[in-house]
Parts: sequence; structure tokens; C-alpha cells
Amino acid sequence: MVEGSIGEVRRAKYRQNGGGWKVMLAGIGRIFHRSAAEGLAAMESYTRSVGGNFCLSKSPTQTKDGISMRQTQDPLSISGNHWLVREPNGSCLREPSQVLDAVLAVRGIGEGEQRKAFLNPSLVQMQHPREFSNAVFASKEILAALHAKKSIVVFGDYDVDGIMATAIMWHMLRAIDPNANVRTYVPHRIEEGYGLKIEALTKLREEGADLVITVDCGVSAVEAAAHAAKVGLQLVITDHHPVRADGKLPEALAIVHPEVKNSCEASAILSGAGVAWKVAWMLAVEHCGSDRVSEKLRIVLQQLLPLAALGTIADVVPLLGENRLITFAGLDRIRESGVVGLDALLALPDLKGAIDSEVVGYRIGPRLNACGRLGHAEDAIELMTTADSTRAKEIVALLEKLNKERKQVDRALFESVLAKCGETTEDCVIVLADDSWHPGVVGIVCNKVVDKFGKPCILLGGDGALLKGSGRSVKGFPLHAALDAAAAHLATHGGHAMAVGLSCVRENVKAVREAMNAYAREHLGDAPSVSTLEIDCECAIEALDEHLVKELSQLAPFGRDNARPCVVVRNVELSGPPTFLGKDQKNLALQLKCGTTFMRAIWWRSGEHFEKLKHVRRVDIVLSPKLNTFGGSTKVEPEVHDLRIHDSA
Repeated sequence: MVEGSIGEVRRAKYRQNGGGWKVMLAGIGRIFHRSAAEGLAAMESYTRSVGGNFCLSKSPTQTKDGISMRQTQDPLSISGNHWLVREPNGSCLREPSQVLDAVLAVRGIGEGEQRKAFLNPSLVQMQHPREFSNAVFASKEILAALHAKKSIVVFGDYDVDGIMATAIMWHMLRAIDPNANVRTYVPHRIEEGYGLKIEALTKLREEGADLVITVDCGVSAVEAAAHAAKVGLQLVITDHHPVRADGKLPEALAIVHPEVKNSCEASAILSGAGVAWKVAWMLAVEHCGSDRVSEKLRIVLQQLLPLAALGTIADVVPLLGENRLITFAGLDRIRESGVVGLDALLALPDLKGAIDSEVVGYRIGPRLNACGRLGHAEDAIELMTTADSTRAKEIVALLEKLNKERKQVDRALFESVLAKCGETTEDCVIVLADDSWHPGVVGIVCNKVVDKFGKPCILLGGDGALLKGSGRSVKGFPLHAALDAAAAHLATHGGHAMAVGLSCVRENVKAVREAMNAYAREHLGDAPSVSTLEIDCECAIEALDEHLVKELSQLAPFGRDNARPCVVVRNVELSGPPTFLGKDQKNLALQLKCGTTFMRAIWWRSGEHFEKLKHVRRVDIVLSPKLNTFGGSTKVEPEVHDLRIHDSA
């Protein structure tokens, strides 16, 4: 028996207990948009509707929100995973409607109005920004500065979320007052690093700035904010990153943040761009003196939704609650933003089709991020703010060039990291450093290391006295909290549960590694880690038809905590050996057969399994149903996540 919480059975630690397996959920500060009671009721209703029995495990280690789930006791999969089937009844579903019902149930989506609202996301479901503590006061202060013709600087970050948040605030201020004295500032990733710095604020004040509005940064900048007050520079802080471990907040006219006096539960997991968009909404309301804003500002708010969606997806915040509403509305309007630079970016050949969260995550986000990694993010901010069509094309060409360079650096760096990973085989958290590693690219490589080893990862690089780096985590392990435990050995650090940035002197890398692993052992225990693949339900291959894909598409946009539905199909025949896709032989195509049903499935980044699968006859296979519309025809072509071999020829 495995215990977990709705939507949150993670890559977790396992410990054998009484012949079964128990998930030790290791997260802190979990945020849900649904109560456990609603999830339990939904699962009970569904299980009984298909003739099953519903019960909770009575294990003494059961969590407060615990729900029983089936853990397969078969051998590990070909990828070394244990499989967790979240649908507890064990039925093999054969109808698309049954699969949809099962997926909604295990994700805690109840019947009636709750189900209707989830399957029909709309901006009318958004809570008014006045419920977002300090948003009203912040808006009044910003508008007062506008009306007084003060010099205003929007201070952002160099990742996609920060770029979009900066652009959102800039566009709204210029929409309210086209002649406003407002400009943007983003620090250089390598030379300055993340967040508010005393040096940058000093420079801005010397250049005549009166008010700095931070977006996607600032809530932990206590010392920098104190300096701003000392030199007469006013601050309004909007951010979503965790507050300092000691609870100290910076001195500012107003702080708009999900954790600071916030009574708006729906805003608790917003991205930096999401926070900026809600502040922009409040600015429009305050400027117009009514909830019914002018037609001009209503259109501007709608046009800024695509920017908020890009920031939300790229920052990998949970695609639930208001994040999902913003992303759904933004993607729907992405070709109607009126932002010249975004239109120029979307004119690239591989972006002319439909834009969904996966396209943003794998094609748009990396291009925008490349600017901040290998160049300066001020170019990307110019693209999304002041660029005309000619300049926009120039910047897009620059992004393409930098992204190609980034891919080359990325590949070489990943190989170098893998060569060093032998040093950390017993560690819970991988912490490595090398002078030759590019600090602007280590974050991307961290993602690959996490995917390969199922462990949190910190990588540092640079040729100066101070190494700079990034970290990525697995679900359930709050990386920012682990960094706090190593703070005595760090020069700077910041971030959130899944992604962080840091710097330290070369001599302290070993101490950082030891401190973070001590934190991990304390919070995760010493049991060996086992990667877990979470599966929504089991179904027959004949259920994987076009109708099912369209049914499940109602759960989109997909992303963190709202993954594309994942099903297991048992005893599937492979009608022949796999074939390689692509010149680099990293991807495989599998030909599936079950009875009279034939289907091609694609398994990305699985080329290493080719030899093992050449003579395999039957498998259990985990898939996400998808459609292939290439060439004008539509056919079901699932994406493979994993498989377990039954027998070979």
C-alpha cells in the first residue's frame, strides 16, 4: 500500500514496511487549490460508481490528507521506476468517458459545479486583485508617482518570468500615461546576479530614479531596501519567491506577495508575471475609479495575458487555480497580444502552429532564456516592450543565434557533469562545481541531471573567485529550504522550492554539499531513493482513440501538478523492433498491437533502450494519449513514459 496526497505522490523516498511500500512525503509548505475532503469525496464517488470498494488505509504512518493508492510490486521498469497507479479500484477502463472520470477523480476534481468549472476555465473565476493584500495600496502609490511625473523604474529579473513581469508592468504604466517617465532595468546574470543589489539601486538613484517597482524579485532584499530608503529611493515590491527564513521583510511603500498578509488563497501560487498582471489589473481599476475599467485598459489587460502565460509556464509553477486560468486565457489570445516583439517571435517557422504549454516550455522559453544566459536579458525586455518591427526582427535573430550557442554549451557541459557524477553516488543531493562550466547554462543541465538520477542537483561554475550556479529539485524536496541550511557557506542564494540560484567561494563547495545532504537526510531519511512514475489509471488500448484525446484535452493547459494524463496499458504486443527517430538516435518509435488495434507510439530520449527492446514481444507500457496531425491527417500517437518487459523472442 502506498500513501500520498491528491496530485502529489512525488519522486519520493521509499521504505519497505510489512511487505508493502510506504511513500514518505518530504514536502513542506504544500499549496493546494482543493481540499482533501473534496478529493476524498470525488474518489469515493468514482470508485463506487464502477462497482469498487473505497477505503482509507489505517496505517499509523498515514498522512492527514492520505489516500490509499496501488503500488505495483512487480520488478522495476526498464527505466528503473516503480509505478504508482493513482486510481485505487484496479479496473481496466475501456471507454473514454470512464478514463476521463477516473483522471478527474484521482486529481480531486469532484462532480457538479467543481467539475464544470475545472473543465471550463474562465477569467470570471479569478478573484479580484483587491483581495490580494497590499495590491490596492501599491496601486495608489504607483499612480501617485505617475501623476506627479516622477521617474519610475521597473526592476525585473533575467528569466522568462521576470522578463514578462517587467513587460506587463511597463505596458500598463504606459497605457495609463503614454508620456510616463518609466523605464526598465534588469541585472546582468553573470556580472550582477539575481535581485535587488545596493550597487544597482545606487546607480538608479544617481540617474534620477524616484520610484523602483520590483517584479519577480525583491522580497528578500532587506539590506538593499534599507539602502534605497537611505538614499531617498522609494520601493514598491511585487514578488512571488519565498520570504527570508528569519521572516524579515524589506522596507518598502508596499509589498505585494502571496505570503505577505494575503487573504487571497487563489493567488498563493502565482508566478512573478501572474503577480504583476494582478497588480496591473488593480492599477487599471484604481485609475478608472471603478471595477468596470475603460475599454482601452480592458483590452490592454487582455493583451497582457499572453505575457503572463509565458512567464507562468516557463517558471514551472503549479498549473492549478489562477495560474491555470491565466495560462488558458493567455494561450488562447497569444496571437492577439498586440506586442510587436511577441508577434515577431511567433513568426519563426516552428512556432507558426498551435501554441500550447509544451511549445512554450520547449521552444519559446529556451529562446528567451538564452538571451539572459549567454547575453543580456535587456534585449529580450526590449523585444517585449519598445521594439518596433525592424528592431524586433533583429532581436529575434539574436535569440536564435544565442539559443544555438546555448545548445552546444549545454551538450558539452552535460557530458562533463556526468563524468563527475561518480563522486556523488551516495549523496541525496548532487552538488558539483567546475571552473569551466558556464554559470548561465548550469541551470538547464541541472534539469537533465535531475531527470537522469531523480535527485536534486546544484551545479556551480565560473573562473572567478566566486562560483555562481543554479539548482533544480524533485517534487517534495524544497530546495530553497535546503539552501537556507547551507547559508553559512554561501555568498548569496535565493529561489523557491523547485529552482534556486546561488554563489559561493570555491573553498566552500564541499561544505555546501555536506550541509545540503545533512538537511536531506534529516528530512528524507536514509532509505535508498527509488524513482516513482505516477499513473492516473489503467485502460485498454482500444480506449486510446481520438475521442479520448479530445476528452482529456479539457484538462489543459498541462504542466506542473496538472500533468498530461498518464495511463498504463497491460500486455501490449510490439509488432516489431523499435526504430530510431531523428539523426542523433536519441528517440524511439514503437509499433504497438493489441488484438486488432495497431498504433505507433513515440518515446523521447529513450535511444539507450534500443538494444534491450530489439527482441521484446510483450510489454506493459505507460502512455500519454496524444494526436499527430502532421501532413494534414489526424491519428492517435501516444507519448511513451516507461515500459516493463513481459517476454522476449
